[in-house]
Amino acid sequence: MVLAPLAALGVPAPPARAAPAVVQTLGTASADSNGSGTPTLQITTGGAVTAQQHPGGGRGRKSIGGPGPGAATCSDSVNGTYTGEVGRTDNGETFTVCAKHNSGALPSGSTITINWSAGATPPFNLRAVAVELSGLAANPLDRTASAVGTGSTADSGTTATTSKASELLVGVIGNRDGTSFSAGTNGTANTCATSGTSTYTLAASSPPSSPGVFLEYCAVAATAAYKSTATLSGNPGWTASITTYKASLAPPVVATSPARWPIPRALGGRRSTAA
Repeated sequence: MVLAPLAALGVPAPPARAAPAVVQTLGTASADSNGSGTPTLQITTGGAVTAQQHPGGGRGRKSIGGPGPGAATCSDSVNGTYTGEVGRTDNGETFTVCAKHNSGALPSGSTITINWSAGATPPFNLRAVAVELSGLAANPLDRTASAVGTGSTADSGTTATTSKASELLVGVIGNRDGTSFSAGTNGTANTCATSGTSTYTLAASSPPSSPGVFLEYCAVAATAAYKSTATLSGNPGWTASITTYKASLAPPVVATSPARWPIPRALGGRRSTAA
């Protein structure tokens, strides 16, 4: 027996799931100290993060801080302390990736706080960026890799092969001395949904010059061992990391009556916010 296409039977084809993506930059912060000072940064969010409204649609948070004087912890007044997902200290350079997935609602103007470990002695440069992510699974973290080095090419090193085809790659590059930054490739021939090539898209930086921290992202549709790279000017010291996040397997929520069921800002998957 040959089955007719669903559309021929009057059953509409299911809508495509939204790809995981960066929704918005929530804010940036920076501070420099040559004397006494507290190694703390606070980011005031420039946009609201909405809590989960429908099955299959939600929010989370992810926070990135670095370079800094020691290991960092991240938190906000609504969701408490975030989970550390990447942390590394080498040759006085420190970077941290921390996240709060499936978070509660965070209004615009809220404060995300990044605290570096006590006992740090200035001088130091502190940098942080915060972004919101969408379309992620309930427990999205899959693979990580990180590296520290010197030169015009920052390279996180490759991850283990990703466990899912649809994932969001998030790269964080710390640039200590260089004066320019260009997003690099994911280390494979697989294309990123945003750029149409294997090159990442820059989401946020703090500040746009040296020393700075840069967040780049790439949504992929094939399993592979990925990396995060960037081109820097001169011969600077750098830190680099990559975290990969699994996309949601849930179908998008479809609203049948806008007057009663508000349509979520992004259909399909859970949301993550990155700081």
